Amino acid sequence: MKTRIGEIPEDFSPHQECLTITLSTGASPEPQRWKSKNLTVDFMAEYFANFFPCGPDVTKAGTSRSTARSMIAFAGNEVLENAVKYNFDPTFPVSIKLRLRDDSVVFSTDNSVDPAETSRLKTYLQEMIAEDPMTMYLAQVEKNASSGIGIDSKIGLLTLRNDYRARLGWELASRTDQYGHTTATLMTAVQVPLIL
Repeated sequence: MKTRIGEIPEDFSPHQECLTITLSTGASPEPQRWKSKNLTVDFMAEYFANFFPCGPDVTKAGTSRSTARSMIAFAGNEVLENAVKYNFDPTFPVSIKLRLRDDSVVFSTDNSVDPAETSRLKTYLQEMIAEDPMTMYLAQVEKNASSGIGIDSKIGLLTLRNDYRARLGWELASRTDQYGHTTATLMTAVQVPLIL
């Protein structure tokens, strides 16, 4: 069974630049996982920054190499951090894919989720799409401040919506094998415009 929420771009050309990296999140201690996540995002940002102009060509293209690198690093960090942090099954590999389009970059991640939490997750994701992003962001910041929440702040994707005009989408899927074991997965897509 699959449920789609928000915008998931599908009109990709085989000629667009694309990079996919898969992480085995359960294979190493948490500090190493976070360092690997940061290195992964830095590599992707550096790799894709080379497709943007620097110097006098910047004014013609609209997005400079340094701006592209910063935007890709920030957005990639938010997206991959969520996939790693909320990956339910430590044996399930987390992947991140980055595609370069003419007008945007598209991140997509895959991770597992707790099958018992899919209904609550679906409700939260639907609210995130339906609500005004600034209103939701401010409410979440206030909630975090009053409750002292740090690690589970829930403001990363809202920041991408507010500051980068990102369009978000998710595909929540679940399947049950012949032994009755249910696996639930979440694919997150974040499309960030190149000219902000």
